[in-house]
Amino acid sequence: MIDMVLSRAFFPLLEWVDEGLYRHLHRYGMTLPTFSRQWVACWFAQDIPDVAVASRLADAFLVSHPLMPLYTSVALLTTSRDQIMNCDSHLSTLYTMLRGLPVQAIFEQDDRMKKIEEILSCALSYMYVQSCLYVAVLLLSRFLINASLCMVLSTGKSSPRKHLSRWSKIDLPIA
Repeated sequence: MIDMVLSRAFFPLLEWVDEGLYRHLHRYGMTLPTFSRQWVACWFAQDIPDVAVASRLADAFLVSHPLMPLYTSVALLTTSRDQIMNCDSHLSTLYTMLRGLPVQAIFEQDDRMKKIEEILSCALSYMYVQSCLYVAVLLLSRFLINASLCMVLSTGKSSPRKHLSRWSKIDLPIA
């Protein structure tokens, strides 16, 4: 299940938030985010030796969207963009650097909690913007369906009852 979510969501989300970083990873043949499987599956607990930092992440993951570990993984990459972009070596070197990224990005900082808060804030902003886009697409879809229905009903070439019964079965959630 985790592999399916990662393969379908990780790189499209990364491409959406940082196309340059996405292209850099793909240039080296990184097509599946296998380096992040353990991050998402274990909520970073195996990669972060500090109990306070691991607890902060667990708290954030418990009270937020189920995909928050995925958003956090992408945010970890984007907040470490310079370090990743400077790794111009082989795929194996890049993979090794990415696997160790949580420790490198967080524990080489003087203020670990500040770095975690920056990563979580970034992850929340990605989640918020994506949810706003989702709602906008749903509203646009509903508008287009209503406009199409009005056009069909205004032509008078077919029974309005037939069209109303067909369109009334569509219920798009707005939440």
